[in-house]
Amino acid sequence: FLRREVPGQGVVIITASLARTLFDGGSAVGRRITMRFPEGVPRTIVGVIPDQRQHRLMESHADLLLEPFGQSFTPGAAALQVAMAGPAPGVVDGLTAAVRALDPTLPLFQVRTVDAAIRQTMSEERLVAQSVTAFAALAMLVAAIGLAAVLARMVTARQREFGVRVACGATAARVALQVTREAMVLAAGGIVIGLGLSMWFVGLISARLYGVPATDVTSIAIVVGAVLTVALLSALVPARRAASVDPARVLR
Repeated sequence: FLRREVPGQGVVIITASLARTLFDGGSAVGRRITMRFPEGVPRTIVGVIPDQRQHRLMESHADLLLEPFGQSFTPGAAALQVAMAGPAPGVVDGLTAAVRALDPTLPLFQVRTVDAAIRQTMSEERLVAQSVTAFAALAMLVAAIGLAAVLARMVTARQREFGVRVACGATAARVALQVTREAMVLAAGGIVIGLGLSMWFVGLISARLYGVPATDVTSIAIVVGAVLTVALLSALVPARRAASVDPARVLR
């Protein structure tokens, strides 16, 4: 897009990555380049800005060259960013009206706020995140129902055992704690297996994340806590049934 050249007219601002590419890490300010579009137009670099993402947040930075307004250039289009001091709809309508007043034939497109632009560019990632969250919630619900059913079947099959324990002096709280402990052991085993399998998909997960590592400790801790909470809630009803066993009835 660019090549180094000798004295020219006009000024430009470039990103740090482009400065490193053109000048091998040396100072870029004051250097002159000749642009290939428009052909042969010389420009002087007057500033270097941090690297920018041009289209999507999850893409790597792009090499950019910015031409200030007020000098001749023929790119065919220009982007203008304005700091808003009021409600977005009113500011956008005012800007549109001001441009129309200056030149009614000037085409305007993509007049939107930065928040709206970010939401649009992240729409695919948001859809994936919402879909994964919905499927995860459904899987959690199915697992909770399955665990509650397994524990209920276990309590029914072991009523004689619980009756004997109560008859020998075990309290209802101790019986309920035993059932709850078994539920938590099952949940802990599932967590260990799940974490082990998740390590296989770190690469795929990382490609869909922005600003958060795939092995984020906080996220993993929240998921583990959610699974243990669901397991505890699933064990409440079976544990209560086990604690309410009548030893005289089951032993008779």
